[in-house]
Amino acid sequence: AALISYLSGDIQDAVAILAMLLLTTLLGFRQDYRAERAMSALESLAAPSALVLRAGAFHTIPARELVRGDIVLIEAGSRIPADLRLLESHVLHIDESALTGESQPVEKDSSSLAQPDTALGDRLNMAYSGTTVTAGRGMGMVVAVGLQTEMGHVAGLVQQGASQIPDARQLGGVLRRGGDAVRAAGLLRRAGRRRIAGADTRLSHVHR
Repeated sequence: AALISYLSGDIQDAVAILAMLLLTTLLGFRQDYRAERAMSALESLAAPSALVLRAGAFHTIPARELVRGDIVLIEAGSRIPADLRLLESHVLHIDESALTGESQPVEKDSSSLAQPDTALGDRLNMAYSGTTVTAGRGMGMVVAVGLQTEMGHVAGLVQQGASQIPDARQLGGVLRRGGDAVRAAGLLRRAGRRRIAGADTRLSHVHR
């Protein structure tokens, strides 16, 4: 459409259509970049492995192999591999800032019973996937893995938010229709100018 407008001599229409196409490209790039950056940040929080109780002994396994009901040992420096209901805690402190925004590590207590509507940061008998043990040690039972964890819910919200933003193709369709409208308006303006010029010519002949 921009090329047609340019060849037909309407520079203003060509510039307007090119500006729309540039806007489409920039919005699409920004949308993809923000979604990918958010997902990469969440993926970087995932623990690569877990120390799990199997056949009466603790073994290190890939975190992706955990299932609900597994018993996991955590200690200082550990990245929590899944959402855990704590069974034991010994001076256990966990940095939950990635999930709750709390700047200070939270001291956990396996005996504390949280109500269903208790805020995440106040659930002292829980340890959440993607958070980090800063001190002490503990043991917990896996209650959620993958996208079923609280961190997984955050990832789902990020993906849902990205899907609600019109993608580049949708934006392109809208802007192409806008470009067609600009071009049509340009054609109407040129037709109007020709009619006015023709009328002036006829009037000049009458006056003569």
